[in-house]
Amino acid sequence: MTASLAAGSSSGAERPAGSTVPPATGTKAKNRFHPDLTTTDQPAEVDRMVAAGAKRLGDFVDDGISWTTLVDPAGNEFDIVAS
Repeated sequence: MTASLAAGSSSGAERPAGSTVPPATGTKAKNRFHPDLTTTDQPAEVDRMVAAGAKRLGDFVDDGISWTTLVDPAGNEFDIVAS
């Protein structure tokens, strides 16, 4: 099951786009789904999320895809993925 998230905003500012994918069993966080947000400026989006209260769990690269896993203040994991 994948649900797309729209990119952009009414102000014209770029916002991350992405999809939601059910997490694999054994996640550390409580969420039942794990959103993956894609952006062309991954470092800036990660910094923006951390400034908003998220905690960085780790940086990963697999098969040429780079992402950072974060957890929000409520304990839900999500990824910021470089596009």
